[in-house]
Amino acid sequence: MVKYYDVGEGISHDVNSLVDAYELIFKKYDQNKIFNKRSLSRHLYSLGNYLCQKNEIIIGRKYFFKAIKKNPFNLKAYLAFIICLMGKDSYSNFIMVKRRIFDLLRYDINKDL
Repeated sequence: MVKYYDVGEGISHDVNSLVDAYELIFKKYDQNKIFNKRSLSRHLYSLGNYLCQKNEIIIGRKYFFKAIKKNPFNLKAYLAFIICLMGKDSYSNFIMVKRRIFDLLRYDINKDL
């Protein structure tokens, strides 16, 4: 028997609350210089990716652009920014294809073991 607790709709279900929370974190840590530029760029990319997967393409695009500004060598942010310019269907298709490729690669690696 397994017990689990349903906590309902948390902050991650409300996109606006999640973005506000991240903005507060970024502002606080950027002032204290705790994040280096690469790390902050990765976090900005992750937030942009999350938002684009939730069909918030315009807001997600803004975070990809911020990630590029913080670290111009963040190639994932460039690729995501370009793909999300094509619209939400293109971004969703890209994520689906990326997952299939990684699943196939993971399967092939485990198959050889």
